[in-house]
Amino acid sequence: MNKSQFIVVEGPDGVGKSELVKRLSSELGFTPHKTPPKEYRAIRGYFDVDGSSMSRFLFYAAGVCDSSEQIAGMLNRGGVVSDRYLQSLQIYHEILLGKDLSGFVSSLPVVRPDVTFVLNASPEILLERRRKRNQVDSDSRFENDSKFMSEVVNRFSKMNGPGLVYLDTSNVPFERVVDLCLENLGALAC
Repeated sequence: MNKSQFIVVEGPDGVGKSELVKRLSSELGFTPHKTPPKEYRAIRGYFDVDGSSMSRFLFYAAGVCDSSEQIAGMLNRGGVVSDRYLQSLQIYHEILLGKDLSGFVSSLPVVRPDVTFVLNASPEILLERRRKRNQVDSDSRFENDSKFMSEVVNRFSKMNGPGLVYLDTSNVPFERVVDLCLENLGALAC
């Protein structure tokens, strides 16, 4: 396995991205990263709640670009595992804006992941996981909109491109998801 590999974990809210990033980072000895970077969190609420859909998209696009610069520096020292990146940016905002953003997103001058794990689960399971998490944040209006989240799940299931590995976590124990990711990384290294 390449010690300076860039791995992204994508998927809808409640699918287990954050836990998987922590675990894969630990297992692989890689640096964990969160997109957008921590510097964005202080003003994120404004864009999620009060900003227009277009300003929200541009805020998160800037977050991906800043993350890319941070990730490029981290890759000089070793591997990186990040949650959310290009696919989340595109999917959530295409639904919000009702526009095809693939051209814009694909033209961003950012570091491209070597592997993207696309986690997905049924909308019912995601809703139950989010309820158990009982975390209220600025994305709650989307997470609690079943029609919106069903469309997010649908779009994540139809993603295509190089380096994508799909995992349905609906009825899979977390430990098995970790094992599947590690197995896929081992197979890709061969």
